[in-house]
Amino acid sequence: MGLFIHWWGCGQRFWVRCNRRCGSRS
Repeated sequence: MGLFIHWWGCGQRFWVRCNRRCGSRS
């Protein structure tokens, strides 16, 4: 499931804010 969230949340430029949150964990 992590990959799915990463695909629609931390993989899109639209979710730049979410990207920062996921990037912290990555």
